[in-house]
Amino acid sequence: MLIAAVLVALAEASLALLPRLAGKNLLRGILYFPPEVTREQYERYLAIRDPVVGWPARAALRAAGGPEPRPSPAFPEAREWCVTLYGESFTYGDEVSDAEAWGNVLAQRLGCRVANFGVGGYGTDQALLRFTANPADRAPVTIVGVFADNPLRNVNQYRYFLGGEALALKPRFVLENGALKLVPIPNLSYEQFINGLSDPRAVFAHEVFLPGSRHGPVIWSFPYTLSLLDLVRTDHVINYVRGRPSWINFHRLDHDSRALPTTVAIVEEFRRRATAGKTVVAVIYPTGASYKLTRRTGESTFGALVAELAARGIPARDLTADFAAYLGERSFCEMLSSAAACSGHYNAEGNRVVAEAMQAFLAANRLPGHGKQ
Repeated sequence: MLIAAVLVALAEASLALLPRLAGKNLLRGILYFPPEVTREQYERYLAIRDPVVGWPARAALRAAGGPEPRPSPAFPEAREWCVTLYGESFTYGDEVSDAEAWGNVLAQRLGCRVANFGVGGYGTDQALLRFTANPADRAPVTIVGVFADNPLRNVNQYRYFLGGEALALKPRFVLENGALKLVPIPNLSYEQFINGLSDPRAVFAHEVFLPGSRHGPVIWSFPYTLSLLDLVRTDHVINYVRGRPSWINFHRLDHDSRALPTTVAIVEEFRRRATAGKTVVAVIYPTGASYKLTRRTGESTFGALVAELAARGIPARDLTADFAAYLGERSFCEMLSSAAACSGHYNAEGNRVVAEAMQAFLAANRLPGHGKQ
């Protein structure tokens, strides 16, 4: 019993040091450690954030209320757009130049201006709100970008719970009787925000990733052996052991978070809010993990998403097959900015693959502006 007690004590002491040894930033989103935020930092955040979508800061928005599109070297002066893009960092084309971003490459191939309104870190919900607040968008075609973990973002209110920044609150939509209802950004005083870091349930009533919950990060506290047991039972660890993407469960229609039905409803809402004559389509970006799984199993990771959108008459392009046809036996990691680590966003070559695939997709669906080869 003495030996057992010593071993347990050593295990507790070692596990207590885990965050310090591994680094809290590395474990963020998996384990929960309340961030340290000063009053000055929080008040500055409130002063500059966009009150509807959260980020980017409202200083980055037009006076008219719409976002500035990303510069397009192919058509720098064009004031009419044939296609508009909304989504997250893969839509924007993070880690490549304006000229290399797939929206600009697509513009070159179409022979008309493609306006890129993607914003890093966006959920599909934020992209919809940005679309709604952009009265200048009269393009005949809008492409909605959906990244693999967008279903998670779409049921999240505080990005820190997913491993993001400490000052990044966001709105979300909830499904009520099949209809979308907007839950605005939480309007919190500094005291309420700080109290919410200790007791998130009291503040984030519509948050799927509450710390200590089934889908949220594990609260790392004594006894640490029990915290470790909670950790190994999380979807993160189970999916890692099975060689599956950490987010794959949220792409099931029957998942209790309702992340996938919510995402489908948000994309459908783009079409409802679109001006007369506009066509809305979706593009789905594979990751290294999803591409590897699809190649191994022969089944699309995003099959349920594509099928649900198709059932609602929304054309959707899962780019997995396009990358497979282009790469052959080459590794998907070669399409990423950090090929050695198989991480990051698409590099210039990867952006070119996206542009070529989307031009072919527009042509196959006989959508405006697809003509130039």
